[in-house]
Amino acid sequence: MADKQKIMIVDDEPHILDFYCTVLTNNGYHCVCYSSAEHALKDLDDSFDLLITDNRMPGMTGIEFLEEVIEDREDLRRIMITGSYGTQEQMSSILDNGLAHSMLNKPCGMDHFMTAVKEQLAISEGNA
Repeated sequence: MADKQKIMIVDDEPHILDFYCTVLTNNGYHCVCYSSAEHALKDLDDSFDLLITDNRMPGMTGIEFLEEVIEDREDLRRIMITGSYGTQEQMSSILDNGLAHSMLNKPCGMDHFMTAVKEQLAISEGNA
């Protein structure tokens, strides 16, 4: 990969944010981490290739965040990682409504996490 793909990660738990960023950086990606959706929205631009967000965060939830993201970057591939999916209907609604392209449950196995990241980036590049 000539240019490192740039991934925005949003999670209010610092140890989880650091973990995801370390894993992605070790796999050759450029990560920009945010502890709040509000701060991430301010920096959202066309340079990001993928967005990974938690759902349950203080202030703006992941769902609210993704609704805002879609207004500016509908093309941006989006993964939601959460420990609180809710009902099967709520999960399906998030995917069916296009808020997220992939959903992962916490704790998420590293193989499963990296597979989702690679799949979404491949789609973003038109290689899937």
